[in-house]
Amino acid sequence: MSSHDSGDSYATYTLTPGKYEDGTGRVFAQATAKTYSCTGTSDRPHWSRGAASVISKTRVSCTGPAGSKIPVRVYSVLARTSSNNVKSLRSVAETSYVQNVAVGGSRQTWYVPLERSSTKLNKGYYYRAAHSQHVAPPLIGGAVRSGRSEFVLVK
Repeated sequence: MSSHDSGDSYATYTLTPGKYEDGTGRVFAQATAKTYSCTGTSDRPHWSRGAASVISKTRVSCTGPAGSKIPVRVYSVLARTSSNNVKSLRSVAETSYVQNVAVGGSRQTWYVPLERSSTKLNKGYYYRAAHSQHVAPPLIGGAVRSGRSEFVLVK
């Protein structure tokens, strides 16, 4: 069985011509429009021995002009319930942060709860993870795209 379901998120982003700051104070000029496409997947929640907690990962990969890096913000939520009922899920951990995704490179990973977090989530509950992704400036994106994992009992 796959570690994720069809709840992937797909989004297309455009960098229009102009001058931009890259976040480090460096300014660069973009002569022509560039378009990027990104796919995000929330893995099934699972027990992590290293974190001593239930965690989930959202992984994002992008295509577009070679050699580029795209600033992507992912908002992730991990929800749980004691019953086998999706409608009773309640959020127990959230994260929201930006990372650069290398175009055509390996997938970039976001964690919920954050790595080295003091939040510890117990086994023995039903969990589902969800995420939304959108780009950070200077890219311009359309609607925020979201996806979710399977609803699973973590033993």
